[in-house]
Amino acid sequence: GSMPTGLSLTQMGLVRGVPTESGVFSFTVRLEDDRGEATEADFTMLLFDPLVIDTTNLPVATVGYAYAADLQASGGTGPYTWIVTTDVLPDGLNVDPTGTISGIPGRSGTTAFTVRLEDAEGRSVERGYSVEAINPLVIITPSLPGGTTGVDYSFTMAGSGGRPPHTWSVPSGSLPPGLEMSVDGLITGTPTVATSPTVVVRVTDVDGRVAAFPYVFLVVSGTTR
Repeated sequence: GSMPTGLSLTQMGLVRGVPTESGVFSFTVRLEDDRGEATEADFTMLLFDPLVIDTTNLPVATVGYAYAADLQASGGTGPYTWIVTTDVLPDGLNVDPTGTISGIPGRSGTTAFTVRLEDAEGRSVERGYSVEAINPLVIITPSLPGGTTGVDYSFTMAGSGGRPPHTWSVPSGSLPPGLEMSVDGLITGTPTVATSPTVVVRVTDVDGRVAAFPYVFLVVSGTTR
């Protein structure tokens, strides 16, 4: 066999260098003195990849909703043990020894903390993270004001939570003829037909969260002379 790539044996018996690969390596060392007498011995060297925390970022959490994220690592010798070493996790979240962060966030905000990873042989490495908890995306408009045919109409939908900007749409049903809604949630136009359709209004935040609510949109006939 041979020594691991990157390592060498000096005449003084010193093994030195920077190994470049992991694995089990078996090799034979021969010792010879000035009189030519020699002896040999077999050795086995076990090399591991460096212990590394692979997870770079943690997903955003939503207040009041279940959260789960698994920390990932490589190298070293399993099993691994995870510990929060500095500061605290966001309110309502915990990390277990297997590296799973879970719980239900209790309030919004960004929390920074540090975790330490330990392997079975006592090697350790640390990494800092932050978790942002945001309020859930909701539509807070309780109902749509009615319209009148022939009369200009203008109303802006209201939402909260999530991560702005918000984008508004009508995924089901149709607004009364003569009206349209912009992506900003502004409904404008002049109704042309007395009607009362059911329309579903949807708001989407920049991360793709969605909230929707059904409305009955009443339009009455304008006064005629």
